Amino acid sequence: MKLRYSFVSNSSSSSFIIMGKEYTIPQLNNEVLSKKILRIPGPLNGEVEFGWQGEKYQTFASRLNWAALGAMYKKGDDDRKHYIKEYYDRLQCSDEWEQLLIKVLKEDFGFEDVQILFDENDYVKGYIDHQSAPHDSPENFSFFKNEKSLRKWLYSDDSCICCQNDNDYSYWDKKGNYIYKNEEEN
Repeated sequence: MKLRYSFVSNSSSSSFIIMGKEYTIPQLNNEVLSKKILRIPGPLNGEVEFGWQGEKYQTFASRLNWAALGAMYKKGDDDRKHYIKEYYDRLQCSDEWEQLLIKVLKEDFGFEDVQILFDENDYVKGYIDHQSAPHDSPENFSFFKNEKSLRKWLYSDDSCICCQNDNDYSYWDKKGNYIYKNEEEN
């Protein structure tokens, strides 16, 4: 059974997450585990750009990237913290999300370190569309509530991110299928 936690929309994109109830910690390959340092994004791959595309992202790596990007958006820089102070206050912002994510990954996989590295030379390698990011849609990150909910989000095969462009006529049906329709079909 799946629980729908949030739906967000703006003039360009819409997204929501589905969080599964049951989970099993995935098996990572020995090459990833032997390095003792997990870099996100990194050898697990997964989607890193969550925007207008009509896609459902259901892999562990994509959910991990979504969580890590959310933690980095929430952490933000001083200018962003001032701009979205009300959300930071409401969500008790600090490095809590980042630290919770790192703690869970270290405990569950035995990594000595976890590094979230979405930027390189001031170029961001990943993004969550602005209206779906934590400062505008904190419900999309409700899994950061505690270790158990974070594990459900990361490890449940039923957890996923559904994205789409809300300027077209496509939609998600009740079974989680993306139904593409163009303007002429309506």
